[in-house]
Formats: sequence, C-alpha cells, structure tokens
Amino acid sequence: MRADFEDSYRRLTPDAARLFRLLGLHPGEGDPSLGAAAALAGRPEAEVADLLRRLVAEDLVATAPGDGRFRLSGRAREYAAGRAERDETQRARDAASRRVLDFYLAGAAAADVTLDPGRWRLAPAFDGVRRFADKDGAWAWLEAERENLRAAVETAYAHGWDEYAWGLCEALWHLCSLRGYYRDWIGTHELGVRSAVRGGDRAAEARMRTQLGYALIGRDRAGDAAREFTAAREAARAAGDRRGEAAAGEALGVVLIVRERWAEAVEALEDGLRLAEETGDPRLVLSARVHLGRAVSGAGDQERAVRILGPLPDDFLALAEPDRYGRGRALTGLGQAYLRRGHPDAAINFFGQALEIMRAERASERQADLWCHLADAARFRRDTDAERAALSRARPLYEALDSPKAAGVAARLG
Repeated sequence: MRADFEDSYRRLTPDAARLFRLLGLHPGEGDPSLGAAAALAGRPEAEVADLLRRLVAEDLVATAPGDGRFRLSGRAREYAAGRAERDETQRARDAASRRVLDFYLAGAAAADVTLDPGRWRLAPAFDGVRRFADKDGAWAWLEAERENLRAAVETAYAHGWDEYAWGLCEALWHLCSLRGYYRDWIGTHELGVRSAVRGGDRAAEARMRTQLGYALIGRDRAGDAAREFTAAREAARAAGDRRGEAAAGEALGVVLIVRERWAEAVEALEDGLRLAEETGDPRLVLSARVHLGRAVSGAGDQERAVRILGPLPDDFLALAEPDRYGRGRALTGLGQAYLRRGHPDAAINFFGQALEIMRAERASERQADLWCHLADAARFRRDTDAERAALSRARPLYEALDSPKAAGVAARLG
C-alpha cells in the first residue's frame, strides 16, 4: 500500500505534491472542504480545486459524495503527514496549520455573529467579521464543520496556540449550547479553560469557565458548575472585566435555581442584577432579570415574578440587535409563573410562543423543556392524554442529547 502511495505521489506536479503533504496536517480525521484545503495551501480556491482533481485522479484523495468535501483514508492521511514531516520545514508546517485554524476560527466567528449579533465577545476574531447571508447558512456551515471545529480546538491546544483554542470555544457557544452537543462542549471548553490559564488571560478564563459551567449544569453536575462559575467570577474581577463578573454572578444564581434553593437564588440574582446594571449592557440586564424572575417565582411570589418578567419579551425584541432566544426564555419564565398562580391556559399560551421561538432557534433542549412545561400544564388541567402527548414529544429530544432528564420523562410516562 505504501508503495502505491509513493508511485502516485511521484507522478504529481510539485504543487499537487505540496497540497497532498499539507492535507496531512488538517486537524483531526474529518473531511476538509475546498476552503480548508485552500487555507492549508495558502492558494486561491480555483487553483486548489484543480490540484485536488489531480489528487483524486491518482487515488490519493476521494471526493466525499454530495457535500463538496475531500476524503483521505487513514493510510493516505498518515502517508501525507509523514511526507510533510520529511519535506516541509517546521516553519512551513506551522504556517499551514495556522492558516487552516484561521479558516475555522473565521467561519465559526461569522456563524456565531450571524446567529446572535448582540452577544458580547472577547476574541479578536470577531472584530469586523463578515456574517453569513442568513441563519440557515450559518447553521449549515457549523453542522457540516462540527467534527473539524472540535479537532481545530484540540490542534490549537496541542500547539500551544492559546488564543486560537479559547477563541474557537467562544465562537462555538451557539453550536454547543443550542444544539446540546455536550460531549463536544465539555471537551473543547476544558481545553479552552486550560489555554486561557496558560496564556494568562484572566478575562478569557472567566469567559471559558462560564461557558463550561453551563455545560456542566446540563450534565446534572451543578456542584462542578458552581466551582467553575466561582473561579470565573474571581478571574473576571482580577481582569477588571465587569461584564464577565456579572455573567459569572448570574450563573451562580442559576445553579441555585437548579438546586431549588429559591431564597438564596433571589438574593444572589438581585446582587447580579445590580452588577449587570453597572455594566451598562442592556442585554446583560435583561438576562439577569429573566433569572431573577424565575427565582422569585420559585420562591412563591408570583405577583412580583410577573411584574419582573412581564415586560421582558418585548424588551428583548427592542434591543439594538433583537434577541429572540432571550424572548423565548422570558416567555418560558412567564408561563411557569402563571402556572404556579393557577392559570394553566395562560401558561400554555406563553409556553407555546416560547416553543415556536426555540424551534426557530434550533434550541433542542429548550424545546424538550417546554414540552415538559406543557405536560405540567396539562396535568394541572387533569388532561392525561395531553400530558402524555407532550411528554412523548420531550422524550426523544432528551434522548438524542443523552440528557439526564430523559430518565425522568420516561419514568413519568411509565
């Protein structure tokens, strides 16, 4: 087999041989796109497309059906990497790796900004980034590159290129959190935390720990999440990053909500709201109010909860960059408050509006949560059939995410 590779390799033009070598440096084992191949080579896509056709003709590379990607077998990838090690200088190999990391970071940043333009960000990659034409295009790119993006974080960390590693993690927030890819989320963000710590960037450390902590909550690891959020708050304070401190403080309040320690959650989130207001970031303020309203509702004061939550759905839409996901969270909180007040019909209305938003935002776990809330409303109305139907919609969503909540839904159905 190696002899076959060598014979094919010798027949290549110098440019085609160089491209083949550099393909061996592509992160992970995912199939590179034409754009990624062009980034590795540092050449225009049109030129690289011609070279790739030559590699395909020599059976060194295969075309992946239907998606414009190129596939190297494990043996071909190993041979290409060996040739790169032999025939390229360390400087040339590093330059190629940085170029392809730039490609993935720029794409992930563009997709993240397209999906949520109003979110505050730290990584330089977001400065002046061009958006995708629409959200569908952003989602399609993220989903298609998911394996390569995870590998890009691992490659950046292994090379000690810390800003790439945590910058990619910051850009993967929507892919991981809305789609519920917890394995990718936790694995990449643990490296993101280590990279930020290794690089001495306390603001980035706070961002990474906060994003990681929310993944841990989703895995039913509230204690671990609380430790990450506490460390995030300390790192943000050390960096003088008020927004990072406010976000971490809010997250600590969310842990208390998860643990149903309602009075403590109210106190923590009132402090968090004051800090958010000091930052002057209206979106942070609205987010803090959502969680405060949830905590107040859990503590039993539904009148105050409704006063806090009532204006928020419209307020999220009134932001300079409207936040539909935030609107969905506020509607969910309102539904819970109205259900606790004994008004299931109003609750169902709010949950239904929120569910449509979460579908549009592709927020899989939030959809499952809302089906469970609708089941709670049906139970309140003693409508067993509607309760079972709602739970039956939640169960496969949770199971697809390997969520700990799936077992509770299954038991309730049983």
